[in-house]
Amino acid sequence: MVEEALKNRHTTYFEIGKKVALNVSTKTVKRRIAQKHLKKWVAQERVYLDEDLAQEILEWALAHRHWTREMWRRKAMRGDEVSVEKGGGKRRKGVFRYPNKKWNKDCVEPTARRGERGISQMMTGFFYGQTHGLFLPVFPNPSSARGGVTRKSIIDVYDHYGFLRIWEDIREKVGEEEVFFIIDNAKTHPPFRRWLRRQGIALMEIPAYSPDLNPIENVWSLVKISFISTILSYIL
Repeated sequence: MVEEALKNRHTTYFEIGKKVALNVSTKTVKRRIAQKHLKKWVAQERVYLDEDLAQEILEWALAHRHWTREMWRRKAMRGDEVSVEKGGGKRRKGVFRYPNKKWNKDCVEPTARRGERGISQMMTGFFYGQTHGLFLPVFPNPSSARGGVTRKSIIDVYDHYGFLRIWEDIREKVGEEEVFFIIDNAKTHPPFRRWLRRQGIALMEIPAYSPDLNPIENVWSLVKISFISTILSYIL
């Protein structure tokens, strides 16, 4: 039973029962598999990683493995963008896996990278510890060639809502210790990174499409739920 579950992680308890023996109940299959600490979980979503990008992420993680939790808490401000997409919220698949295999490549559900999906609303945000943070919608830039969201749109949000004042407030509280703004090196970010550097912001760049390295990814699902609830409240 375990072999069948691991051979085809998306199969069902019922299908496993049909293949291994006659007249075996789904309840029996579930019990026997659970005895081996195997269970069907909802597959985690993450962008597909090729071997080169996976190696780049691993090397970055190893280079920073000596940083303590306290160092990350004091030094790191996290920032990123997310798109609330049309047709989002599709039903996620279940996979058979052991509890510690959550991020194995055959246990996750690949999602599209930025630029490969339709966008209904872009959000940008940052946070520092439990004291500072902003999560805001980014609106189209009317002066752009196509009238869509551009890097200038993101810069305008940070400028309008006083990001530099917040940054200086954090630096003043931390003291002389250096604070970093964590941002991935996705190809869409160079203009934003240049703007941050011109303002004297120290950057710590992480590999593109590496949500494991930036805890801000963990709050985007909550932001999406809040955003969609707000939209629905205006519609209904």
